[in-house]
Parts: sequence; structure tokens; C-alpha cells
Amino acid sequence: MVVDFDAVYAHSQKTVEKNIPNGLLIIPLCGATFDLEKDSFKFNAVARVVWDKLDGKRTLRQVARGLVSEFNTSAGTLERDLSEFVADLLKRGLLIKSLVSGAEGDLTNA
Repeated sequence: MVVDFDAVYAHSQKTVEKNIPNGLLIIPLCGATFDLEKDSFKFNAVARVVWDKLDGKRTLRQVARGLVSEFNTSAGTLERDLSEFVADLLKRGLLIKSLVSGAEGDLTNA
């Protein structure tokens, strides 16, 4: 899956978040049956920081710029890791591409 760094991403409304020690538990609200161990997602503290910044207000490029300085890493490494993380969240339905463009604030075709 190709991730668009000029797009704005937001949390799916089909999830529930629960704070846990050193991270976050994400529970998808879909499916007839649910197994907490198999169907939920545990984010460590670093993934939690990234998740919190994917708030539907900034482009992924803007998020990446902020994270480079926050985690003191190279832009290339961060963008590669961020792209993989966002692609996985999109595939699992935990993240959605927002209808609002971060650059102009106009509605776009997402």
C-alpha cells in the first residue's frame, strides 16, 4: 500500500482506545466475535506518540517533520518507518485517509 505524505490521516471511528502502562490498547469495533488477545493492538510508548499525532489535522509530512526532531533520527529512516506503520494501520482499518487536506483545508477525494 502506498502512503501519501501529503495526505491527512485520522483515527477510524470504528475503534476504542484504552490507556495501558507504557502505551495504548486499540480495540476495533467490528466483527461478530472478538478475541482480546488476537483482535486488539498494543502500541508501545513510541507508537503511541505517533498515533496521537495522526489526529486528522496535519499532513503526514508535517507529522514526520515533527517526529524527526522529537526522536532525533534521520528523515529517511523516520519516513520509511512511518510509511510502514501507517500502511499497516490503514490495512487493519485503524486509520483512515481524511477528507480534509492539511495543506489547504479544502475537501479532497480520499
